[in-house]
Amino acid sequence: MSQERYAAGGDDLPRPGGSHTAGGIHREVRWQPMFAGPVAAVTAEPPGPRWMVAGGTGLADMWAWWMAPSAARVAMESLDAGWLWSAQAQRELRGLRAADFFCDDPAGGDSPGDSPGERVVARLLEFLRALTAARQGTGAPCQVTVITRRAAFDVASPGRATLWDAVRALGGEPGAGIALRLADVGEPADLTALRWLTRHDVREREVAVRDGRLYAPRLVTAPGQGEVTATAAGREAAAGVGAGGAGGTSPVHEQAANAFAAYLAFAAAGKVPMS
Repeated sequence: MSQERYAAGGDDLPRPGGSHTAGGIHREVRWQPMFAGPVAAVTAEPPGPRWMVAGGTGLADMWAWWMAPSAARVAMESLDAGWLWSAQAQRELRGLRAADFFCDDPAGGDSPGDSPGERVVARLLEFLRALTAARQGTGAPCQVTVITRRAAFDVASPGRATLWDAVRALGGEPGAGIALRLADVGEPADLTALRWLTRHDVREREVAVRDGRLYAPRLVTAPGQGEVTATAAGREAAAGVGAGGAGGTSPVHEQAANAFAAYLAFAAAGKVPMS
């Protein structure tokens, strides 16, 4: 099924909350509404085949009920057992057109020994590795949406915010036709807008949903200092402006991105481990 497309931003931006001063002009990245009001409810089936990867959270349970039977649910814990590399899983992964990866566990990133959500990030990396390997040689796109709850907009805990930083370090297009998007919701009612996103391509790699309204990060100028466009923000992001100013991601996130890039090189050379 084709998706409607909206040109609403386009360029990557530094993480919301970051700031940058250039030429005496101070700019900040803030969440801004994408549309004048809430998006409309969508009843049409989302594109598929589709996976929904999640633990036992209430938000994921509601999404699974709403998306059935168009999406197959995959238990988060199964990503630890090597199942993704089985012949059956690889066949399914090769045919996927979309995947919703839920990282909304209230304990994720807050429990002792998992302060930055290492297990969630490790599982996401393993999923992306297996998906990339399975899709080598295919031309059809696959949209992977990483769904969090209060991890980017009115952040509930530092651990959840760190998850966003780790995913951002991977880039928006890991390869093999995979497009990676971050979506942050506040309450279960926001799933309505999330379902709307499955049918509409807003060309944003990072979105937040609050009270049915879609928000995206925009570079804005402090009052009295003129205006700056999203295109200019993208150029500054490409120059290395990250959260809190220039400097990009932390060493931990750079290591995750470098490790994933090395893995993709092995995958392209046909050296992907299958067990």
